[in-house]
Amino acid sequence: MIFSTLTLYCNDLEKQKQFFEEVLNLGVDKIEEGLVIKVGKTLLKFIKKPKSDPYHYCFLIPSNKIEEAKKWLNPDFLVEENDLIIHHLPTWNAHNLYFYDGDGNLAEFIVHHDLNNESSLPFDESQILQLNEIGIATNNNLLHIKKLKELGLKLFRGDEERFAAMGNPQGLFILVNNKLKDNWFPTKIFPRSVPFRCQVKIDDQFWDIEYDGRELIIKKLQT
Repeated sequence: MIFSTLTLYCNDLEKQKQFFEEVLNLGVDKIEEGLVIKVGKTLLKFIKKPKSDPYHYCFLIPSNKIEEAKKWLNPDFLVEENDLIIHHLPTWNAHNLYFYDGDGNLAEFIVHHDLNNESSLPFDESQILQLNEIGIATNNNLLHIKKLKELGLKLFRGDEERFAAMGNPQGLFILVNNKLKDNWFPTKIFPRSVPFRCQVKIDDQFWDIEYDGRELIIKKLQT
């Protein structure tokens, strides 16, 4: 699964613009509703909305670049947990690190070693390949998992009821039951149900997927 677009709400567009330009070195276009940022294969949009709760999202980087990414990022934004910044996910065959963006969302870099997408170039913003994950907080994982399975997505990792990663190493929906799990690891941020909209490619079909904070609204797009 490939995320072609992701639209999130944002409390402070100026701080978010500053973060993406000065910390991630990415170009940011201002539009009437907010910001548009090209992140590899994904078009990321932030729309102004006061009092928006934090999101969790993740970017994919080449499979040999997690150490370089740690050194490249401004350490003021990195999230440390028990003296660890880089985490090993053995059942995923992956490594990741977390950081806060300019609006207080929990962002992440991840490498999936099964993708074998190593790079010989020094790490910089050009090696942020695409969006890899968006978190969906809900009190009913099974309802949403059923809809995602109808699109052909499979459970990548998790137990479905408490935590479920749906998709594949190229792209994942991360579903968290906030009745059973009260934080986005490795922080104390409570996983609230926050709306978003995305377009994804699954096999050769594009889909528009909107989460309104209660249910997933899915539309098939013309190819």
